[in-house]
Amino acid sequence: MKGAELKLRIGRFRMHRRLLIFAVIILASCGVFGYLPLMTQPVRAQQPETSPYVGDEEAIKEAEDLYIQICSHCHGMKGEGGIGTSLNDSRWVKVSTDKAIFGVIARGRKNTTMTPYLEALGEDMIWKMVVFMRKLQEGGA
Repeated sequence: MKGAELKLRIGRFRMHRRLLIFAVIILASCGVFGYLPLMTQPVRAQQPETSPYVGDEEAIKEAEDLYIQICSHCHGMKGEGGIGTSLNDSRWVKVSTDKAIFGVIARGRKNTTMTPYLEALGEDMIWKMVVFMRKLQEGGA
């Protein structure tokens, strides 16, 4: 193997290594790694059926600010979807109870980029997010 050919192979190896590192960083930022251990986060067995923050405008505003920061890049500013599921899809809205929405936010969704948020947000904030999402679905946000 000649020197020029060896340098070319080494260069390609380094490029592939950089691409691999870049891919790992992207996947990690999407929450792919570390997803499974967080899926086992316990959620209180006796969850209420509906959010205790229904009608609480201050809680809805707090949840809206958080939604814009951490959810809108996947679900869209008005819940229309994109990378993530549309939160306004009529099939999803009709079958999803507040408790079910809470569970998805708390535990995430397997085989998707929807990571669990129970540890990061806590139960109260997740219930506030549920109320905000209902307001999005009604077209009021």
